[in-house]
Amino acid sequence: DVYSAMASGGKKIKNVDVCTLGDEWLAPAISNGLILPLGSCERSAWYNGLSPIWQALVRRDPRSGAMSTSGEVYGAPYRFGCSMLAYRKDKLPKGVPPPRDWSDL
Repeated sequence: DVYSAMASGGKKIKNVDVCTLGDEWLAPAISNGLILPLGSCERSAWYNGLSPIWQALVRRDPRSGAMSTSGEVYGAPYRFGCSMLAYRKDKLPKGVPPPRDWSDL
């Protein structure tokens, strides 16, 4: 994938001007210098149309990648949702309790 290739530095990434990056990868990508902030988007209509909560989500500290209200804008939210965990009871080994969260996997 693009993130792994960028992080390893071993493979040249060509023609990647825009990509989607999940929130879990955003902080490491910022702190490792793999992506740049969007620049002066604070003056744009799309940014000013965001609620303060969404504006805070896309602002990150350029050193750590952590959310920061005084940080730079590194992304534009385009969707939200949740992931679910589904399993088949008949495939669980006998005596093993069903998973309750991702850490049980």
